[in-house]
Amino acid sequence: MIKKILNWFRFLRYIKRGGVYNVSLQTVSDSELLKDKVCVVTGGSKGLGYAIVKRLLSAGSLVVAIGSDEKRLVEAKDRLNSDKFFYYCWDLTDITDIE
Repeated sequence: MIKKILNWFRFLRYIKRGGVYNVSLQTVSDSELLKDKVCVVTGGSKGLGYAIVKRLLSAGSLVVAIGSDEKRLVEAKDRLNSDKFFYYCWDLTDITDIE
């Protein structure tokens, strides 16, 4: 990881000095990248978190949604109707609940 960060800084320094850097990009679809991966989404029962859960499921990921409201998590499970969706009721704002 440190090597990647150092390379990134070398790249930025090179560009800052007026250098030209050729980059080769390869397109990878979300489906290829996320298929059969395990993803954890906090706040996955509503709003942006729920939208992320839907997108991950459509890409073929196994998704674990974490939320503080079990009723909403169960409703999300019912709406999604997927065998790759799991949920865990956990209030991350309560430090005693983490232990």
